[in-house]
Amino acid sequence: MTTISRTVWILSLISLLTDTASEMLYPVMPIYLKSIGFSIVLIGVLEGFAEATAGLTKGYFGKRSDVSGRRAPFILGYALSSISKPMMALLTAPLWTFFSRTIDRLGKGIRTGARDAMLSDEATPGNKGKVFGFHRSMDTFGELQRIHSGIPAKTLSKELKDLVTNGLVKRTVLDTMPVTVQYAITPYGRTLEAVLLQLHGWGVKHREYTRNGGVEKKVVRKAGKPARLEVVG
Repeated sequence: MTTISRTVWILSLISLLTDTASEMLYPVMPIYLKSIGFSIVLIGVLEGFAEATAGLTKGYFGKRSDVSGRRAPFILGYALSSISKPMMALLTAPLWTFFSRTIDRLGKGIRTGARDAMLSDEATPGNKGKVFGFHRSMDTFGELQRIHSGIPAKTLSKELKDLVTNGLVKRTVLDTMPVTVQYAITPYGRTLEAVLLQLHGWGVKHREYTRNGGVEKKVVRKAGKPARLEVVG
């Protein structure tokens, strides 16, 4: 079997959607938790307990999946993670938030072992790297979508491929389980750094220029007097 099977496609698409949702949520989690009464210490305790739940349950549920010989029921861990996210928004009491976050990570612990076993079952010695690399790339792509949320998925995929083809970015598939895909700027790509920084500086200045209706302004400060804007030229 040399092609990506239907099962691998389904698992990869589910991972893509779940990872995109998670990456959109996690950056604002500390701000949200603090707004509903969590202290910095309590936020740390919550995150530590949630991640420990995921780490400690992966082995247990992976073994249960092997013993039962059934994989699909454990994939329902994705459902727990999906349900937990709106729960955190609707149930704002600290205890319920603690419970919701733990449920999210418990879902990860339940599904990971069974999901990787299903991927392995769908692979052959000749395409195992391709199967796991494809699945992992969907996870990575979900995170890139979160970082560049304004870019359509099709455009992001094409641009990444073009950057790799032109030698500006290197794509590496690591021999881990599950397989990890990394993107890194090549030495050749870094030769554009100075040019890109200049373009960024020009873009920031141009944005302010257009916001001011095509009039360049600067802030003038004099001792003992409030700052004021003056038109340049």
